[in-house]
Amino acid sequence: MNDIAATSQRIAAAADRLALSRQRLRLAMQGRQASPQNGGVTARAATPALAWLERLKSVPGLNIVVDLLNGWWAQHPWRVPTVLAAEAIDAMVQPVAKRHPLVLVLGAATLGALIVVSRPWRWLRRTPAPPAGVLPQLTSLLKTLTSPLALMALVAAFAPKSPEPNSTAATGQVPNQAAGASPTPA
Repeated sequence: MNDIAATSQRIAAAADRLALSRQRLRLAMQGRQASPQNGGVTARAATPALAWLERLKSVPGLNIVVDLLNGWWAQHPWRVPTVLAAEAIDAMVQPVAKRHPLVLVLGAATLGALIVVSRPWRWLRRTPAPPAGVLPQLTSLLKTLTSPLALMALVAAFAPKSPEPNSTAATGQVPNQAAGASPTPA
């Protein structure tokens, strides 16, 4: 009888762990994470690398430009490979950085030295034309930035706000009294 109770407790504990694991997977797929302190759910914090972008969006005129660039980048053909490469590099570099930070610093210094020695900026003079595909991307960006809707949004963002008309509640006078006219018709 004691074996049956112990077995049922182990099964219940395993079921609880499975339910908790499923909940964590569900939250991770939704972009949220469980906070270990209170067991609740919190929104995943923005990465520090994108904090500067959020500060840039707080500037009145630049938020429109940032949104336009984000829209352009969302449709860019190099976006998916770039994101995948960044994630792959991050997955490879992060464990090395945790275990051997000095090796990472030395590797970065070596890469920097190779760039300085090879002088890739001098290679640009040898190529007479820009790489294929750059010109259409630039024209696409210019079309996006100069679209009528974008220009109207920029004008609206930087246009001076007109003062509000005087109301009778604010001045305590009837509108024709405010102009110096007499309250009674002549």
